[in-house]
Amino acid sequence: MSAKDGTLPVGGSGLHNVPVECYPLYDILVACNSTKLDALFLDVQGPEYDILTTVPWENVDIQLIMVEISTMNKNMKQIEKNMLALLEPHGYKLIKQLGRDFIYSKV
Repeated sequence: MSAKDGTLPVGGSGLHNVPVECYPLYDILVACNSTKLDALFLDVQGPEYDILTTVPWENVDIQLIMVEISTMNKNMKQIEKNMLALLEPHGYKLIKQLGRDFIYSKV
């Protein structure tokens, strides 16, 4: 696994950044010997799309993906379109939207 440096905002209204090590989602799945999942719930307050772009889809089998698209992102509609464009070629279809949560199922 190769770590990237990142920061995590913590502290409620008095936010400050804490350095953290970040790993690609696929590396974590391989390390856990879990590349086949019934469901993946991804809610990381913004970079969900960026995380999913790193997944080598031919090497994983994920039946259901629920992604929160943060309202902090000014381009929410564009992210929604990008997410569908990313997932559709890999056999996913948007089956439900619950507020900011988008649920994609492998068809």
